[in-house]
Amino acid sequence: MKLMNVFPFCLSLLITTALFVNELFGPALLAVALAVMAVLVAANPRIMFVTAVNSGVIQWLILLLLGLSTLWSGDPAITFRAAVQVGLTILLAICLCSYARPIHLVQSINIVCGVIVIASLISGRRGLDGMTGMSNLVGITNNKNTLSSYAGLLVLSSITILATPRTSWAWKSVALLAAPIGFLTTFASYSVAVIFITIVATTILVAINLAQLLPKQKRRDYIEQMISVGFIVIPVGGIFFSFFWDDALRLVGKEPTLTGRTVLWFYADRFSRDHYLIGVGFADFWVQGKATAEFLWRMLHIDSRSGFHFHNIYYQFSIELGVLGVILLVFYQIFILRDMAKSVLDQPNAISAFQAAFVIFLTIEEFQGVALFQTFSPLFFTCVACVTFARMARHREIAGVEGDPRAVSRPLRSPRCEGGETQSP
Repeated sequence: MKLMNVFPFCLSLLITTALFVNELFGPALLAVALAVMAVLVAANPRIMFVTAVNSGVIQWLILLLLGLSTLWSGDPAITFRAAVQVGLTILLAICLCSYARPIHLVQSINIVCGVIVIASLISGRRGLDGMTGMSNLVGITNNKNTLSSYAGLLVLSSITILATPRTSWAWKSVALLAAPIGFLTTFASYSVAVIFITIVATTILVAINLAQLLPKQKRRDYIEQMISVGFIVIPVGGIFFSFFWDDALRLVGKEPTLTGRTVLWFYADRFSRDHYLIGVGFADFWVQGKATAEFLWRMLHIDSRSGFHFHNIYYQFSIELGVLGVILLVFYQIFILRDMAKSVLDQPNAISAFQAAFVIFLTIEEFQGVALFQTFSPLFFTCVACVTFARMARHREIAGVEGDPRAVSRPLRSPRCEGGETQSP
């Protein structure tokens, strides 16, 4: 019995660590995680299939489009390989959701991001930003954006652990120390966007958790009012913040072009018009030897000529997958936000709050980042896991309360599907 309790947490920690450190230390641990997943699939393919069905259809349609773009890609081998890797990223999240519990994901993220952030602060390594010529804290990561994103996740996971009932004092003590360290690191990284979205996501996380202080019959009304207020406050707050955007950028040594991003977006808009409907093919733009990519690398002083993107998921999709890809992406984001809203309405607890806060965190981040449907992206993996866990919990709730036959998650053991699972491994 003890082994059965430890295994889900160890599996979660293995998969989460493998994806979060893949970019930092190479794919060795990722290969181990994929091998373990292959064994689990061979041992019980049905549980993976049921979880995959629960995860939602749109992500599979986008994955299909990524694969089909091999047919018109200028470099089919690169496109096919990238599409397969995105598929494996999704399957790793599906595997975790099939065997682990939502709290295991939160704890794993807290451990991995905590180690990376603390090691980065100890190392104090600074990296030169080729687009700005500035030196920023990067620690053991490859760039300040990665470090700040991990620090933001450390904040969200720490607050979630603190808000989860019946969590051991050991976990809560660590989380109590980790939360301020994460916040300080986001500021130390000088990433204005991540500082902003971390504050927004933390506010949402805390606001949802406050519902636990109310009587059960009043929680749904509170969440509905909070969502209504959010639809007003977030856009208005964004407009208000935009008036001080230049001042905020100057505080961290940046200028109104967002360190060259607006220039990048200008050319992305022009290039996307050449392949308007279906794009050039997934992962087939930033390739050495391609004239357009080489032009942008030279203009933006990217000497490495690799590991680069358009710093905006919509421009990235418009060039690689055309307007068809952008439409599917927008539908995907709308549906996962809808799933998060339903999840917190049905079960306003620490886990559903984390899932909603993270999805909102990532949705805002994608206006200056590229994580969704990227190869072995830890942020995309976390998004798929959060959405799948939320959908599984909702399907189980439907099956338990209404007897709805659509609730295909019914065969799964119930503790894995409960957003409120709180026990430590």
